[in-house]
Amino acid sequence: LRSASQQFAARADSGTTARIPARRSAKHARRRVKSMQQVALQSEVVAADLDDEEVFVQARALLHCQAGDVGALPVYQHTALIRAGFVLLAVVPAACAIAWWPSASTQSLLRRPTGSDVTMEFMDQQGALSALGLSAADATAADPMCGRMEQDVDYQIDSTWGYSLDHIPTASWCCAMCWADPLCKAWVWVKDAGLPGIPSQCWIKGSEPVSRTKKVGLISGLPPKRPPFKKLAPPLSSTSCGSLFCFSLTMPTGYQMDLLKWQFQQRASIFGCDDYDVYSNTSVELAPGVAMNVVDTDLLARVDSETGKVFNSWVYLAVWQRVTESGIYKRHDWTVKVDPDTVFFPNRLRRLLGSHVGAAYISNCDLGLKGAIEVLSERAVEALAADYQASWDKKSPKACVIGQKFGEDSENVFLDGCLAGKHRLAPVPVDTRLICDQHCHCPDWYWCRNGADRVTFHPFKTVNAYRLCMAAAQETEALTMN
Repeated sequence: LRSASQQFAARADSGTTARIPARRSAKHARRRVKSMQQVALQSEVVAADLDDEEVFVQARALLHCQAGDVGALPVYQHTALIRAGFVLLAVVPAACAIAWWPSASTQSLLRRPTGSDVTMEFMDQQGALSALGLSAADATAADPMCGRMEQDVDYQIDSTWGYSLDHIPTASWCCAMCWADPLCKAWVWVKDAGLPGIPSQCWIKGSEPVSRTKKVGLISGLPPKRPPFKKLAPPLSSTSCGSLFCFSLTMPTGYQMDLLKWQFQQRASIFGCDDYDVYSNTSVELAPGVAMNVVDTDLLARVDSETGKVFNSWVYLAVWQRVTESGIYKRHDWTVKVDPDTVFFPNRLRRLLGSHVGAAYISNCDLGLKGAIEVLSERAVEALAADYQASWDKKSPKACVIGQKFGEDSENVFLDGCLAGKHRLAPVPVDTRLICDQHCHCPDWYWCRNGADRVTFHPFKTVNAYRLCMAAAQETEALTMN
């Protein structure tokens, strides 16, 4: 951390960093740092695991992030964090908790159907809540999942462990944040912490309350019971439901690898498909004897420091090239790309696919294809493979690259435009059962209880949170069957 700080400070001194807007002072940025327990400083280029346009909420909305993930912060915040980073070096715990950073970098997280961008920092509270599909009443509404929620009450605890999360829009969401962290024993939601945009804050506490005090504007509670994770059911027959080839792209180190290793051990997510593959830019073992396939890319995505938009189409051009070259997709009815932080149930997908026979691919949201899961038929991948072969170097799909501004899109937007726009593949049904994500009409995604037929929940970036989400979904399915 010290070395990274020194390197970035040198860049700042040389004038290579972006100008800091006057309205965002270093003091303002340092106040944000208080919601972190660990900070790593990187340049404005971030890892490709920031995989869709809503990354700045999705990558930080649930609990912990790895130190390297902080590279997604805009340049002007990096400069202010230089000083704060040295202070934190003495007290850094093992993980950091970052909620939304209400800056220009979150401009794309409140995507509206019209495609217009909204910057959370410069919206009033009601406008920001509305953009998330919430009302003012939702912010303080009781949630049956949380049990007792104490209005205008603050908790005093005897533990020194804890952290805060900024811009948590509802008390229910704060409760879910606590529930997803096994170390959390109590939570307090502050309606107005003086933050811009959505001013609320969530306090995660390491022990149950020893006393209670009256404090207007606070809501406190205990986390609900955490269901146990159970062994997953064996895969359904592919002869009746269609066979699945599933793959993920991962960084060679960090939280994505932790998630994939756990998934492999449990035969969960892509490892419950008929065939699977894992891609990275380095050949490392996921398990003894199980190595990842190497793709010719540095896995770096560019982030616009003004809009927060992630440009990673070229990363996935290399991935889809490897997918089409391998030919594995030809042995299966469907090819499924799944992000490592997506809680994915292959058997649920198999059941769903029975109603989409003949589809070219399936869109998972009426607001546009989301990148957490992408389901393509063999016909769609074959069209993509032929387009790669038509290019002079066989490394990019010719018609899609020529016809689109691929350097200005996230990979899911590019893929959608390539298959439906350039190749005019049809039909492309929309099935929202494919995904539960706050950016597609699923505001309480964090409970993972949105129907027994929901194929994925996204995002969950720690093994504990991922396992708990899967357990909650299992419990919901069991109750439905009974």
